[in-house]
Amino acid sequence: MAILVSGASRAADDSENKISIINVSGGLGFPYFQQIKAGAQAAAKDLEVDYQFVTGPNTVSTESDFVQVIRQSIARKPSIIILDDFFPDAMDPLAKQAVADGITVLMQGDGRSSVAKTGAMGYVGADPEMIGKLMGDGAVKAGVKHGLCVIQTAGNPVLEGYCAGFAKGVEQNGGKSDTLTIPNQDANNDANITRDIQAYLVNHPEVDGLYNTSSTAAIDGLKAIKAAGLDGKVQSFVSDNSAQVLQAIVDGKIALALDNQPYLLGYSSVVAAVMHARYGFDQAAPQITGPVEITKANVEAILESIKKYPGVRGAL
Repeated sequence: MAILVSGASRAADDSENKISIINVSGGLGFPYFQQIKAGAQAAAKDLEVDYQFVTGPNTVSTESDFVQVIRQSIARKPSIIILDDFFPDAMDPLAKQAVADGITVLMQGDGRSSVAKTGAMGYVGADPEMIGKLMGDGAVKAGVKHGLCVIQTAGNPVLEGYCAGFAKGVEQNGGKSDTLTIPNQDANNDANITRDIQAYLVNHPEVDGLYNTSSTAAIDGLKAIKAAGLDGKVQSFVSDNSAQVLQAIVDGKIALALDNQPYLLGYSSVVAAVMHARYGFDQAAPQITGPVEITKANVEAILESIKKYPGVRGAL
């Protein structure tokens, strides 16, 4: 499998000492990862470093796909690898190998707990279980008594962390929580994801709150709610942001979104890694870039920001 190089940013100076970055992250079918890439490219341009975003062959790629991508990235000997640590059991040994080979490694988005064990220079992002817990708290506050969390990639410990946090938030506030894992064969097909969620809702009428961890799955979830005839009976929540999510909040179809601010995450990751590689600066603590709540109360302000700065907050 060849690495998918989905974008590069190069400044005019091509000297041998030029800092080069490979950013191993998720599929660009998700607006979340589009915005990480956009923010990182902007920082690379500002700091005059070479930057490439790489990912697996599918929108939702497997553990073995990412192992191959990281191995190929290490072989290219960049100055820095920024790594979204989706599958730590498989990816952490390779991160450790990269550090041993003299490559600066920064954990991005996922992998906060893997910094010490891999020798990574630091972490930029937010903790999935914390985000899930905040969403569980918010769902119960909105009136949910029985929540459902959807995992779009089977076996992904990061998504499992979101759902574990969600369950904790709901149950600690007196509610109940279920988890639905989308089968691998359906994970890259929106129609199948919609069908799977719809079937669960029809067969579990006690569910009155639906939590998805990606904006694309959230839209699939809205379609599932409608197809099941449950509009107005099942509330929708998402820990992601996109233009469609923002419009759904305006329309009253999504009650709460938690924005992890991926553009900021991408930009900050490049800044932190370059400051370390170029000047030796270390992080005093993990850099947390989100989440922030988006509801009907503040969605209009975010939409105004998108009009002024297209492509930064959910507009990709």
